[in-house]
Amino acid sequence: VAEFAVRHVPTVAAWRLYLTTLDAETTETRTANACFHDERARRRMAKELRKGIKAYREWQKEAQSTDGSLALWCWDRKWQEEGHLEDVVRQKYGEDWKFLGPAKREREIRRRYFERKNVLEGLKGAFEPHPDLFIALAWHETQHQRLLALPENLPRGAKDRGVFNTTPVIDIFREARRQLPDDWRWTAFEAQFFRYIWEHRQSVESYRDAIRMAPRVEERNRLKAELAEVLLTAAIFTEAEEEGNQLSERVQWLEEAFDCVSDLQQFERTCRAAALLKDRIAFELGKPVDWNRLDQTYNLVFKDDDYINSIITHLPVLRQDCADVSVELAQAVKQYFTDSEVLRSFGSLYLRRSGREPTSGDAVMYARRAYATFNACRILEEGKSRTRDELATTRFQRARAILTAVERSGDASPFDVGAGKKYESNLSYAQALFQSVSARSVNAFRRAASNFTKRCQQIRNQTRCP
Repeated sequence: VAEFAVRHVPTVAAWRLYLTTLDAETTETRTANACFHDERARRRMAKELRKGIKAYREWQKEAQSTDGSLALWCWDRKWQEEGHLEDVVRQKYGEDWKFLGPAKREREIRRRYFERKNVLEGLKGAFEPHPDLFIALAWHETQHQRLLALPENLPRGAKDRGVFNTTPVIDIFREARRQLPDDWRWTAFEAQFFRYIWEHRQSVESYRDAIRMAPRVEERNRLKAELAEVLLTAAIFTEAEEEGNQLSERVQWLEEAFDCVSDLQQFERTCRAAALLKDRIAFELGKPVDWNRLDQTYNLVFKDDDYINSIITHLPVLRQDCADVSVELAQAVKQYFTDSEVLRSFGSLYLRRSGREPTSGDAVMYARRAYATFNACRILEEGKSRTRDELATTRFQRARAILTAVERSGDASPFDVGAGKKYESNLSYAQALFQSVSARSVNAFRRAASNFTKRCQQIRNQTRCP
């Protein structure tokens, strides 16, 4: 039908249907906001889709359409195949990239940046304003500024090491507000951007605005799920205290997050997102959590802290226990046991419990479970990544689990982390992981990694442990 339409009654809508249908038939789909969740996600283009895009561009040139959304989609689809800006920059040099000096790195980053920016500016000048174009400009600028701020790309002693320059991105925000003041999609992207750079307060405010503006229930529910996760993260990393009879800001955030996920459980499209968050939020608020069921799930998926062999052994049971819709975290883990996002939520809950256990033995046990879960995320991410590397957040959480166990036990190596002979203790391994994260991150996330690096060193100095 779509092919018939573009041949006989071609319109932008017909071409969009035709190209997106070709894309869906020939490549795997990309989840919403994938750029913020996994910077290394790449999707190859099939030959049929390349031919379709070429034919559309020829038609668009003759028809002189003023709708630039599909023209942007074609470029974005090409860039999905190439990878994010960092992928493109590194492709030319491969392993030699690490040996390039800061000045040469900056030149290469800027050259590749302007190649794509010029395309986007050309689309901006040729077509009517569209929120997707502003989103593309802002996301491209976000990648650029992050690369320029990474400590590994700057000389030692540089004042702006690890500091993300938000001004160019904020300028795009302002222009978008002037031209599209009432478009909720732009406000939603703004919320995701602030979440990406760990500016949680601004992210929360933007999410609230986007939820008020979004016209459809499905859109509001998706934004509520994202808001709940930001509120939980903000609460965990905020040292707010209760004052008198006033609830602390931290508790207010958690209660708002709990209300969000409670609303989402009744909708099929968002019940999984609610399942990943509800137990974690409940734990922070001191509400009941079904630990028996969570522990049973752990023993099924991570028997003896061995993810691979446990999955192989229990695969028939896991397949049998799968439900159509996941409404609880334990159920989601059994159903999506190869999804690092699901496993990360599972490990995060065990990590938080480890820090609150009254006895050191139980604290170490839960920290070990958290580490095993995050290590499974590492295995999955390395298998999917072109660079065979884990996400910085996974590395950070693995180090957090080790450090928590060390602090609660007083032992520099309370359990085996598989680090080999290169590191003298778990603690020195955790410190190396934090240092690696610090070198590859910016702003508040980098500060958190740097602070934990110092904490590891303090413990090593105080205890004289390796």
